[in-house]
Amino acid sequence: MEKTGKKKFGFLIKCLYGAHREYVDNLLKQYDLTMAQFSVLIEVLKAEDHNIELSQRDLERKLQVSNPTMTGIVNRLEGKGLVQRVFCSSDKRIRHIHSTPKARAMDEKLKKMFEQFDRYMVADFTKQEEEQFLTYLERAYHNIKNKEGNHD
Repeated sequence: MEKTGKKKFGFLIKCLYGAHREYVDNLLKQYDLTMAQFSVLIEVLKAEDHNIELSQRDLERKLQVSNPTMTGIVNRLEGKGLVQRVFCSSDKRIRHIHSTPKARAMDEKLKKMFEQFDRYMVADFTKQEEEQFLTYLERAYHNIKNKEGNHD
């Protein structure tokens, strides 16, 4: 790869995303999961770790996806026996998404694989560089999100 100064930020971000996606897709193949399914499953598992129940609408907002997209993802996860929809006891219009024992059994393995990927990505970074990198990525993300809709 050429020196960073000769590349555009967008191109390098695209390359990083592509490498990340390829790595993640290969990891998730053994579990018959897509990245979208994994993202939903991890959110459900994290919420349950904190005794929080998530509805499908909560997941849509959190992961910024449409209702039809989330419905499809949850349907596939349900079909694989990884989540179940449970009616809210106080409002029967709301259905919470709960993980199954099968999903919880996969939880630690998946977390370890992704921690390993993060370590690979910053393998030659110092601790300070890791922190700076994360700070820069967060700032760039917020800069773009704050600019959305403001196309002056």
